Amino acid sequence: MAVTRHSAIIDLRYVVVQGQGVHAAVRHRLATILDLRGFCWLRAGDARAALECFKEASQLDPLSSGFFAHCAIAHTKLKERKAGPDL
Repeated sequence: MAVTRHSAIIDLRYVVVQGQGVHAAVRHRLATILDLRGFCWLRAGDARAALECFKEASQLDPLSSGFFAHCAIAHTKLKERKAGPDL
């Protein structure tokens, strides 16, 4: 018997996608989880994955300016990586 593992993110995404009238608190909770996941990606050195998490968080809760600020941090990291080290 195969065991399917679900994460809180998958479950909350399902609730948000299925219901048009999803309570703002649920959307904010999912956005906060995605924001935290984005910081984990930043710490791991993957600014592109972090940016995707931050973008999704800002779409879920556009009134929370922190998510947009975190997008800016990820963009800065991507630019730094693209520029490379100064020689």
